[in-house]
Amino acid sequence: MFRLHHALAALALLGFAPGALFAGTVLYQGTFISDSEFAQFEFELATESDLSIRSWGYAGGIVPTSPSSTTISSGGFATNLLLFDNVGDLIRSDNGGVCKTTGEDPVTGNCSDGLIEATLVAGRYTLVLAEWNNTSVDGTLSGWLTQVDSPGFTCAQFGLSGNFCDLTTALGDTRTGDWAVSFSGDGLLTDTPEPSTALMVILPALGLGLVSRRRKR
Repeated sequence: MFRLHHALAALALLGFAPGALFAGTVLYQGTFISDSEFAQFEFELATESDLSIRSWGYAGGIVPTSPSSTTISSGGFATNLLLFDNVGDLIRSDNGGVCKTTGEDPVTGNCSDGLIEATLVAGRYTLVLAEWNNTSVDGTLSGWLTQVDSPGFTCAQFGLSGNFCDLTTALGDTRTGDWAVSFSGDGLLTDTPEPSTALMVILPALGLGLVSRRRKR
C-alpha cells in the first residue's frame, strides 16, 4: 500500500509545461509485508541540484509538505537508502544512525532513518528504500539486494520468527512494516500529467515513478 502527499495535487491536475521544475518536498508512505521487500523510485533532475532524500518511518516526525505539514508516526523499521545513477551504479547509501540529523525514536532512542544529501548533476536516478542491512549485492542496480529472498531475515538473526525485528537494538525490538520517504530539491523535472486517476496524474507531474518489488522463494 502506498500513499503520496505533496503540495501540487491541484497544480498537477491543471498541468505543467514539459520540462518545468518542481521545488518543494514530496512525501511517499507505504507498508511492507515482509522485511525482504523494497521500494524503488525513479526520478530525473533537469539541472544540477542539491537534493535531500530522507526516511521518516522509524522515528517519525513532521515533514514540511505544503500547504500543511504531514506528521509521521514512529514505529516503522530501520531503513537503508540506496541511490543509483543513470547507468545503475550505486553512488550514495545511508542506513541512519546520526542523531540530531534525523529523528530519535521515542522507544529505542535510536536514529535509524536514512538520509542522503548530495549535489547531483542533471540526469536520471533511482532510489531504493529497503530494510536496514539489506543492501546491493555488487554495487549495481541490476545486482539485486542481499536479503531479497530472505523474508524474516531481521528476526532470524535474533533466533526469532516473524518480520521487522530491529537490527539496530540489542534484543531485536519488534517494529512495523511502515515506511515514509521524502524528496526535497529544486531540480526535479516535471512533465505534463496525463488525464487519469489522481495517483497516476500526480506521479508524472513530479517526474517520479515508484515500483514496489517483492520476491518469493
